[in-house]
Amino acid sequence: MQRLYKIYFIIIISFVYCEFSYDKIFEAKDKIRSTKDYQNPEWSLDSKYFTVEMHMDSSSVKTFKLYLGDVSNLSMFGPIILDSNNKKSSKFGKSKKIRERNLGWIFDEEYHRFYSTIDKSNKIRDCYYIENELDDIPLPDFEDQDSAPSLSEIELDFPIREYNISDSTIYFNTFSDPKRIWLLNSYENDSEDQFTYSVLGYKDKNGSIISKFKIPIVSISSSKDDEKILLVSYNENQSEIIKLEKDDNFNKSDGIKIFNIETIKKPIQENMNYLYGILDPSNSERFLLIGRNQSKNFNNDKEIINRKNLARVFVLNDQSNDRVEGEFVMYRNIEDNYLYNNPEIQFHPINSNIYFILDNSSYNKNLAYWDGEKINIAKLNLDNIMNFKFSPDGKYLLVTRFEDDMYLYSVK
Repeated sequence: MQRLYKIYFIIIISFVYCEFSYDKIFEAKDKIRSTKDYQNPEWSLDSKYFTVEMHMDSSSVKTFKLYLGDVSNLSMFGPIILDSNNKKSSKFGKSKKIRERNLGWIFDEEYHRFYSTIDKSNKIRDCYYIENELDDIPLPDFEDQDSAPSLSEIELDFPIREYNISDSTIYFNTFSDPKRIWLLNSYENDSEDQFTYSVLGYKDKNGSIISKFKIPIVSISSSKDDEKILLVSYNENQSEIIKLEKDDNFNKSDGIKIFNIETIKKPIQENMNYLYGILDPSNSERFLLIGRNQSKNFNNDKEIINRKNLARVFVLNDQSNDRVEGEFVMYRNIEDNYLYNNPEIQFHPINSNIYFILDNSSYNKNLAYWDGEKINIAKLNLDNIMNFKFSPDGKYLLVTRFEDDMYLYSVK
């Protein structure tokens, strides 16, 4: 009997410690020779290349420089645009924030391709990385297209506020018009890629087509096949969670792509602001919502600061009986709303775990994951984490730290 207990003990211990191991294979400072402030890592779909944005602050303008890395040749890590023409405005004009940003890598059979903003115009460009060189093509302005009458009076004014990329579409809104969602679709004709702008719309109870939401959209998440979209809208007074599905009239020719709309019941109705939502890329019936308590009844100033940077995560699944799979608390910096995306939480690309940043009395911005039952700490031996991103094949992990450095790990 005693031996049987020992066997059980070994099995339990083996199960507890059966998790990923992380081997650090690259630090940006080893190549750059100094520490920098990095954010928003992105991976090519074949997990061969990655980009990360580096802050380049000056006294008059805050800029972001896009750096690219090759997993097979990390010594090549460096700025993707060597001789940048991104100059700030003249001394007689107002300085602009120049942001070289990778909005996301997309599928292309021949090239490594992504959409980005790489100059002070903040307009979207189609970028190809070919033989260690970048070739970028400015996408057409909306005004240059044969716009349908229903869209001719709508102004499209960059920069982008929130965005999401599916296999064929960029969904985005702008700072000037946060209640409207634009779609930029790419398709191929006989000679080259073509791009068309359209607007997301839905039908109200009377059957009228509405192309503007009541509350500003603060989060956009679409399935890869464009069949479903999860939106979170928020202002200081209220928030809504909206799920959209393609309508039979989706390919309407008047420039408005029509979806069926459903308002999602909030997991907690009172005293909770919902700020962010993500569809599970492997199961669009499963999604997470991030909310923050409205209550300000804290004991002291320090507690107020700590609680402001905490958020509650609700994991929901439309296929389960009770719908709510579980919930936990994560770190989410309340001051990072200027970022286009906030990769502080994500579904793992291979398994069903959800990875996020944890910050409490025991852990200082560590990487953690929820396995469906409990929170576990990823054994990175690294704290003060700002952003992270797993490669699509799950074999690599990029991590950035606050005002410090960027790290690449192999995952085993």
